[in-house]
Amino acid sequence: PGRSKLVHGHLQVRISTVVAALFLCAGVLVLLNLSLVVRLLTSLGMDRFSVYLEGGQMRLLVTQIVLRLPLAVVLLLCWRELRDNCPAATFYLAMLFFDLVASQLASVDENAIRISTYFSVFSLLWLPTMVGYVRPGAKRTLVIAGISVYAMAYWYYFYVMTLRHATYPYAFASLFS
Repeated sequence: PGRSKLVHGHLQVRISTVVAALFLCAGVLVLLNLSLVVRLLTSLGMDRFSVYLEGGQMRLLVTQIVLRLPLAVVLLLCWRELRDNCPAATFYLAMLFFDLVASQLASVDENAIRISTYFSVFSLLWLPTMVGYVRPGAKRTLVIAGISVYAMAYWYYFYVMTLRHATYPYAFASLFS
């Protein structure tokens, strides 16, 4: 109701979905064409960032996909509730997708993973927003439990097992003794 749609026979697609799909495709093409990204950064006066991408070859990093897969599954499970109630739902989906694509830049340079952070930060917005739109009941409980388990597993892997960022207690204690 009140939303523009493209209709062809029995197929109905929201115009916002078509626009989002076009932006996603354009974004993927730009990210996959590293020389274009380097030229774009240089033309925007951000050539110091192009060092991350010069001379590299992009390849598939399954680990980066696996890390984001639980978020994508939760988003898809709750997509109808989020899409119908949240005006920014398509934007959040696009940010998750760009995060996934940009994370693949780590195959070019390990520091290039920082680019995906600009997209992944939006999960801090859409996860609680989505939970708020899911009706109370078994599905909501499952979503909250899934997000909680994912967050703990993520923290355990990145901060305890790999000892990154010294957030695990006593990992940095040897510096002071």
